[in-house]
Amino acid sequence: MRKDAIPGSPEGLQTDLLDDELLVYDKETTKVIALNATASLIWSLCDGSRSLGAVEKLLVEAYPEGASRIPAEMADTIEMLVKEGALELGTPSVE
Repeated sequence: MRKDAIPGSPEGLQTDLLDDELLVYDKETTKVIALNATASLIWSLCDGSRSLGAVEKLLVEAYPEGASRIPAEMADTIEMLVKEGALELGTPSVE
């Protein structure tokens, strides 16, 4: 997974909080994905405004005690979100 990829959510997703999970609902497919607190945080940071590398850096700065685990856990979460259709990976614009 390229760290310069720009992750963002596809159009048409709705979200709702239920207890300690974020529910992501795709109106087109009627699919619902339940995200725990960690996956929810990663998903919310993937808003199309920053690269995967920048998201990872923010997480490491916020949670230095987990710095050694963050890259692998983030990669697993991103992979799951892409597979489930809750995230798309774009390429950085070249100016």
